[in-house]
Amino acid sequence: MERTLVSEHRLVSDYSMKGRIKNVVIAWVVFFVLLGVTRIPAVQDAMTQFSRSVTVDWVTGAVDFIINGFWFLAIFVLIGTVVTLIRKQTFDTIRVYDTGIGFLDSKSGEERYADHSQVKFSHGQMQESFYVESKAAGVKMRNYGWGEFAQPDVLRNNLERYGNWGV
Repeated sequence: MERTLVSEHRLVSDYSMKGRIKNVVIAWVVFFVLLGVTRIPAVQDAMTQFSRSVTVDWVTGAVDFIINGFWFLAIFVLIGTVVTLIRKQTFDTIRVYDTGIGFLDSKSGEERYADHSQVKFSHGQMQESFYVESKAAGVKMRNYGWGEFAQPDVLRNNLERYGNWGV
């Protein structure tokens, strides 16, 4: 059975190692800047005075956490760093066919194809993204924003028309 290419959409977000390292560096810089700012005595005094003036328990707790426990967030930044660095991107182009979906790795030139029934799609939060998974094509469940691909409106229309949604 011959398949007809409906559309092709290249991933425009940078999932290369260089891009992932850049994202990790940005996260750590933001963390250390916020940690440094909250260590300044004048800032701590201002936050403490503010929390006393509003007399709301959650504000007092939040200010206490920012002053005394902010370093704890480093654990989450570290986990995010590990996940970001070990996660592999297995394709850089989605090809929508009338009979299935192709996942193309442009570097190797290899396309892994799966029939629509073998590719599962679901909408992400507020339908601004989508999840895709295909064991037949070796694609693990992952969330992508529509804007992470070239021609996102065409991709969305074609996937919603041809894709295997909500299964």
